[in-house]
Amino acid sequence: MERFLPAENQRAYQTKAKATQESSNDNVLVAVVVQLASARTVLVRQSLIVLRSFLENQKPRTVL
Repeated sequence: MERFLPAENQRAYQTKAKATQESSNDNVLVAVVVQLASARTVLVRQSLIVLRSFLENQKPRTVL
């Protein structure tokens, strides 16, 4: 479709397409950052659960 547009319209079309692609890239980047933050939250939560479980199962030690 691009090649049938007059030169001015073609440049405008290409500029808009580039902006759309950059916006799409930004959206993907935001989605990746959100996923990483979510994964980090889950990892921290699971680590705390494991640590709590470990500490609850420890028997008190007496020092002689």
